[in-house]
Amino acid sequence: MNLVKLAGEPLKYQGSYDFGASNLAQRISEAGTVISMEQDYWHTPPADALFLHRKIGGLYLLAARLKAKVDVNQLFLPFKLTEVLK
Repeated sequence: MNLVKLAGEPLKYQGSYDFGASNLAQRISEAGTVISMEQDYWHTPPADALFLHRKIGGLYLLAARLKAKVDVNQLFLPFKLTEVLK
């Protein structure tokens, strides 16, 4: 769960998230390495999970390469469960 929370950092950030200045990819990589080293943890994830991870990772790296500053929280606001339930 900590890894998922870490990956959701741009969604939780209030204001424009600076992908170019963020070291989020490095922190996720380091956290993933720690998890994968745990005994009896490693298994092949389902294909749909792999595709989703690859898509999200690719979008993050593209935004970082472009040094994009995006208010991701605002973009996803219409899709938040709390908004749907109101």
